[in-house]
Amino acid sequence: MFREGVQVAEAVIRVRKALATGNLSPDLAKRCETLLDERARRYCKATLSRKRAGDLYNWKVLEAVGWQDYGKRLFALASEVSKGGAQ
Repeated sequence: MFREGVQVAEAVIRVRKALATGNLSPDLAKRCETLLDERARRYCKATLSRKRAGDLYNWKVLEAVGWQDYGKRLFALASEVSKGGAQ
């Protein structure tokens, strides 16, 4: 689990650095921004739902986030960025 977490963090960093350079095509940049924003909002919403329910260890809420799908999409975008999705 630790290794997977590090890989996800590295993918997010890779995508964010690519966005910061401004060298991505407009379409790829938009897809990256959309995924990162959507992913962050979903995780924040799951965290708030857990706290409101009074159960800090209710992982069913986190599982409902669809983190596996977000991971696949994030790795695909990081790969595309690494291959040179420049303008």
